[in-house]
Amino acid sequence: MINNFIVSKLGFNPTIMVKQLTSAIAFSDYIGWGNWSLYMAKAMPDAKKLWKEWYDNSPVLQERYENSNMGEVLEGYNRTAVAKTSPVLLNKKLFGKDVTILDSDVAKWQNSLMYLIKVGDKGGVMGGLANYLYYKDEFKAKNPNATEQQAIDYASRKATRQAVSTQQDSGITNKDWYQTSGPMFRFLNVFMSSPKALFRKEMYAVMQLYRKISARSTKAGAGSLTDNLRTLITYHVGVPMLFQWVALGLPGVLANWDEEDEESLGRAAILGNLNALFIVGDLLLGIKDYLEDNPWAGEFKTLPIFEQASEILQDLKAYSKAKKDETKEKHLVKLINHTIELTGIPASSMYRMYNNLTELSNSDTGEAILRLLNFSDYVVEEKASEKK
Repeated sequence: MINNFIVSKLGFNPTIMVKQLTSAIAFSDYIGWGNWSLYMAKAMPDAKKLWKEWYDNSPVLQERYENSNMGEVLEGYNRTAVAKTSPVLLNKKLFGKDVTILDSDVAKWQNSLMYLIKVGDKGGVMGGLANYLYYKDEFKAKNPNATEQQAIDYASRKATRQAVSTQQDSGITNKDWYQTSGPMFRFLNVFMSSPKALFRKEMYAVMQLYRKISARSTKAGAGSLTDNLRTLITYHVGVPMLFQWVALGLPGVLANWDEEDEESLGRAAILGNLNALFIVGDLLLGIKDYLEDNPWAGEFKTLPIFEQASEILQDLKAYSKAKKDETKEKHLVKLINHTIELTGIPASSMYRMYNNLTELSNSDTGEAILRLLNFSDYVVEEKASEKK
């Protein structure tokens, strides 16, 4: 059920792919903002070569993108274990022919739906190219007689460790107690891998700053005052604000900039990654949605399976009470899409993509790009268009 929920909400969704790219700046804290910007500029002309070099020498990255279901990478639900106990999901006659569907076939199908998510994840991880090149140059400077391969191995190890600790990762060492304490708690923490990883980073910085303040000495705790402040700003302010800016439809670039955008970005800076807190995070997000007058305010994501059931029941109720045929049809479509999503097919994303493509000819450049990226009508019509 969880696996189907993950794929139905993330699959076939270029909007989320673009949002994932924002996690690239999470690497900037490790080597400093200035170094990261400088080395990212140096890495870009040879990005393909450097990525291949890092990738070929990192078994962790190879496993992430070659041998894993992307849903497992993001949330850690192991379909391999299921396959060992029950490899055959369906084995019966269909249209007069024997049909056997293996668990591995389902994994391949779901992985194909998650292709765009894999691209977005890879784009975010490639933010570490600057770090990889920085550590490679650092190693060569300290070890002038070292071989090229030694420098590559050193840089690859360091950049890979940083990638799995700041990007979404299914490794048990990169998850907290709630995410590793059996299926029931994992059931309540879907889509929280990345916020929790970033939250751990900022909490570490807060702890070190507290020790310095308590001791009234900049030498207390780990790291310098500057380093810890940079870590806190990067993870609590920088990454969440960039993510929110993309979620708003890139106002000022693809959409109109207005006062509400400033308020929304301000709230993102204040809230940071506090949404990673178990249950409390959902309440904080609900308050933020209420203040922003979002139509989905009050919908909590802590219970994903119940959320799906709630959507279906709400659609059914709205459909039965609708008076106009046009309104009834709208709610019927939602009802059908949400019902199909129980199977793991991202029906809502597919339907939205179809509608966005049909509207392309009537869109200006900014609106057309938002539609191609499959942003919702709420973003496209409210932000890209002058009309309310």
